[in-house]
Amino acid sequence: RNVDRSRIANDSVAGCGGEGFSLTNGSDTNTLEQLSSVSNNGNGININLSSFNVVRYSRSRQNTNSAGLAIGTGAKNQIIGNEITGNQTQGIDISFGGDGNLIHGNYISGNAQVGIRIYNNDASVITANDIRGSDTGVWILGTSTGHVVRKNNIGSAVNHIFTANSLAQTITRNWFGSADSVTIKA
Repeated sequence: RNVDRSRIANDSVAGCGGEGFSLTNGSDTNTLEQLSSVSNNGNGININLSSFNVVRYSRSRQNTNSAGLAIGTGAKNQIIGNEITGNQTQGIDISFGGDGNLIHGNYISGNAQVGIRIYNNDASVITANDIRGSDTGVWILGTSTGHVVRKNNIGSAVNHIFTANSLAQTITRNWFGSADSVTIKA
């Protein structure tokens, strides 16, 4: 809680009854890198009410009842170069005012519901991710607006990119494993 300007690196957690790693209540400007969070009963990595953090080169997999990595009410966090696989709900979940986050260069695979879910927040950039093996690749819903979804490889999903509202998003230059409009449901 309320830890600022710290670095947590080269650590692992497995089988916890809640979140694996968690930054909460104003824990700002921290770096989490090369972490492993496996088989926890909550979010593998959780950022809540905290901003300007960096999570990079970490693994979050097979966590139950939640996401591999979750951001709630935290702005301008950077999620870069992580492997997020086999989680019970979402790979990455950004919700409730988690505005202006960067999700870049992650491998997101085999999460039961959604690769990346964006709910009730604005202006995040989702770019150069490899997203596969979930029901939906990227799902933007609620009052979310102004997101950029660009240059992602979104394969083997029932819904590649799904926007549950008609609010303005920028969705360009993504690859869906095919140029056939029927295959990508254009």
